[in-house]
Amino acid sequence: MPMPGRAGLLLVALLLCCGAAQALEVGDPAPPLDVKAWVAGKPLTIAEAKGRLVLVEWFATWCGDSRRAVPRLNRLQRVYGTHLDIVAVTEEDEAVVRRHLASVPVAYRVALDNGIASKRAWMTHVVTTPYAFLVGRDGKIAWRGDPAIGLYPALADVLAGRYDPARYTKLNETHFAFTHALKAHKIDEMLRLLDQMIVTVPEDAWAYHIKLPILRKQRKTHDARELYIAMGKRCTSDPDALAEAARKMATVTSLTLRDVPLALTFAQRAAELTRNQEPPILDILARVHYELGHLAKAIETTTLAAELATGNDKAVLTRTLDFYRGEQARRAADPDAK
Repeated sequence: MPMPGRAGLLLVALLLCCGAAQALEVGDPAPPLDVKAWVAGKPLTIAEAKGRLVLVEWFATWCGDSRRAVPRLNRLQRVYGTHLDIVAVTEEDEAVVRRHLASVPVAYRVALDNGIASKRAWMTHVVTTPYAFLVGRDGKIAWRGDPAIGLYPALADVLAGRYDPARYTKLNETHFAFTHALKAHKIDEMLRLLDQMIVTVPEDAWAYHIKLPILRKQRKTHDARELYIAMGKRCTSDPDALAEAARKMATVTSLTLRDVPLALTFAQRAAELTRNQEPPILDILARVHYELGHLAKAIETTTLAAELATGNDKAVLTRTLDFYRGEQARRAADPDAK
């Protein structure tokens, strides 16, 4: 079977991120960070942070995945800031990093490695960019991996005191096997491994996001619908997964596939997790309210989203708000409308 077009676009980037076995393992004491300069945030040492969690992320300004990780890391720092410190580290030149930060603002610390002293201690045998280590309150590595895979549920588990490192070790191993199936274009094996990842850590959205376009390409619409529902019900610590499930369940083209009340549950949870501070998620919540006929709530939510947004996002939300207000006026004048 040929590689699905859209799925291929989503998956091929993973080929650049296939690491070998790591030298620094879960349970090992976190090494110190040897930092030449702090270009964002106040200096922090691992020793000073004991009693709090520290997420050490290795990034590169040229890496698209590193850029895409920024909004998620900003969110984690904002939402979990009373428990968590995020430190992003690179060995790049300071001028390059400062130009990068001017265009991609961050809400967490950014440090320059002292040559490659820190990288040598933390990243032996790791070729993935970005890559992250979650350091527990005891100063030991609690989790490691691509910040797009497993981070949200791992952080939730650590904070709740129910973290099981074996689950995330298996998740990483299955992901590594998946990349080999991807290289070989073995779609059936890819789907089997994605299902295994979902079974291993059902609260992680990565495998759902990769499997869904494959199902759509194969025209398995009902299977895709069930997977969206499963993602929304299981990935309860991931606002993006909840919002995407809500959007799909409220707006899917076939009316018989919609479940708008369930979509509202997902969207409200996503907004709660982000403290009603993220315009894209508020926009989806407003759309679900609109689909339910809650025009006043759609207007209220979109108004808040537009106030928080900037640039083109603000302009788009303002146009959406005008539409909802127009609909409210039209329905008020139409005796058959609700």
